[in-house]
Amino acid sequence: MFSKIITHQKTTSQSAIKRLLMVATLTITAGLTISACAQPTTTASSSKNNSFLNGIDYLDYQIPKKVTDSCYQLDNCPTIDVRYLDSNQTWINTIINQQIDKITIGSASSFIENLPKNLTVKQALDAFIADQPEDTTLAYSLEVSPDYMGHINDFELLAIDSYIYTGGAHGMPYRENFIFDSKTQQQLTLDNILLANQKKQFEKLAYNAYKQWVKDNIEQDVQSYEQSWKFFLSDNITFTDKGIELLYQPYDIAAYAYGMPTLSISYEQLSGIIDPRYIPNSK
Repeated sequence: MFSKIITHQKTTSQSAIKRLLMVATLTITAGLTISACAQPTTTASSSKNNSFLNGIDYLDYQIPKKVTDSCYQLDNCPTIDVRYLDSNQTWINTIINQQIDKITIGSASSFIENLPKNLTVKQALDAFIADQPEDTTLAYSLEVSPDYMGHINDFELLAIDSYIYTGGAHGMPYRENFIFDSKTQQQLTLDNILLANQKKQFEKLAYNAYKQWVKDNIEQDVQSYEQSWKFFLSDNITFTDKGIELLYQPYDIAAYAYGMPTLSISYEQLSGIIDPRYIPNSK
């Protein structure tokens, strides 16, 4: 079901680069879909809802023939791997797959100048591929895929992983978390789960977790470190069996070598700050 089908797949040293991102000194647990750009996330003992996931759909896209005519000979054909969610919840499919399209278009076109607005996925990918230099062994790569992490109580936990490479020392990964309330059919945000007037208190807890992360991972005192990598409150959250995790992209609060830092706040600390409904086994 999850065998990788890539348009004009090519094995390059990028696989090794991506694997380096997996060692970001953070707790990592395997998701149902192991994508090349998967980054640290923790679902701990949250369970998989086997009936939730039907499978994965693949984008029907072919690299233009005028590109393949030359890239086959140079052995530098671009890699395009875009996957879509196919679950038994149509409303979740719609939200996730619309965001996959948005990420695909944004990633493929963000560094290319003078493109028209409101590109389709195909138009963005065509522009991305056309931008690849012809007289080089460099091969562009763009991967976007959903990751079903399981569920806790009524909440389905998903993410979208992406990875783009257009040359240089490394590509750029990205991960976006999603929490869906299957009872209310609502996508939950940080503001949804916080009790009234508790955001500042939540931010204090997150800042304490940031300071602990720095102490655990950086050979530098927090005050000095913060001069270069300032803390900010991420709204890229997910539930675990132990608490809430805040995910940061590369370069948000740490250098690229540290991958995607996650800050953990336990449910015990969150009592009185988030709605009790979002705390497992809370009465």
